[in-house]
Amino acid sequence: MAGIWISSAIVPAAAAWVNGVFDLAIFALEALLCWLMLTLACFADEYGDFEKGVDNERRLGPITPTQRGEIDKRSMKRALVALGIEVALVGLILLACSCLHMLPNPRNAIDAIASGDVHTLYRLARAADVPALMGFLAFGAVCIAAAYLYTMGEHAYGYAGLGDAAGFLFFGLVAGVCGYWLYGYTMDWAVVFPSAAVGLMLAASINLNNIRDIENDAEHGKATLAVRLGRERARFYHYALLTSACLLYLAFPIAHGMTHVLHYLFVLAYLPVVKHAIDFCRVMNRSNLAALKPLMKPLVRAELIITLAFAICIALPC
Repeated sequence: MAGIWISSAIVPAAAAWVNGVFDLAIFALEALLCWLMLTLACFADEYGDFEKGVDNERRLGPITPTQRGEIDKRSMKRALVALGIEVALVGLILLACSCLHMLPNPRNAIDAIASGDVHTLYRLARAADVPALMGFLAFGAVCIAAAYLYTMGEHAYGYAGLGDAAGFLFFGLVAGVCGYWLYGYTMDWAVVFPSAAVGLMLAASINLNNIRDIENDAEHGKATLAVRLGRERARFYHYALLTSACLLYLAFPIAHGMTHVLHYLFVLAYLPVVKHAIDFCRVMNRSNLAALKPLMKPLVRAELIITLAFAICIALPC
């Protein structure tokens, strides 16, 4: 799933590069945070599904370590707590790094921290955008809670058909828009388009998994969006997600008034998505949903290829 978390970090970084506010440290921390968040969400999903009996011998997806008995529930709980703490710590470091990046002389802040100069630290704190930082802290807490509640607990929203929307929101819009803001405490609203594209591609990967396990999920009360839509409508929903994502990537260079053909050359990277759509169509025309399993890795890989090509093309000094 590397294509998902790294794409969530690449999009705001590419937009920051275009606008001259890119910072390597912030990119590295954002990439690490996205990876930890996705790992936390996947662990929570595995724990919740296993606890509710959805991960069983009839499930068509990969056999999880909990199913094989390699990890017991107690160890899984400890891992989930540890991951939550790691996400929070990396998020705090990212906020601190972003604050330092915006100061006229970051060295003053570092020296003040090292020497315990309270007066200088107070003056620097007053210059910071405290309400925005408090909002980021609150939003971070919501993101962590959302990762846990995906399939865990009595009111898991993943069992109410909201998993696709949550993936789109948190790994698409939130990662892209908020991630961009941390580069320069400013906003380029055009970043919404490629961020939404990343979110839609993630929703497509979730939908692919849910179509594959549609029968088992329905039997165990996991009312995913695929279960609610039914097999045929979920099929066309999948095409809509892929098509919309490809169109939204194009919206960013258009919004920035980019006219050189090289800025749009990333459309060639759409070919793996087209191949995935063709393979998906062939499988869906048959009754064997287990054949959807090999389509996941190529879809995630296609997302990474598109995002990298997009970032390179819009950054070209044409």
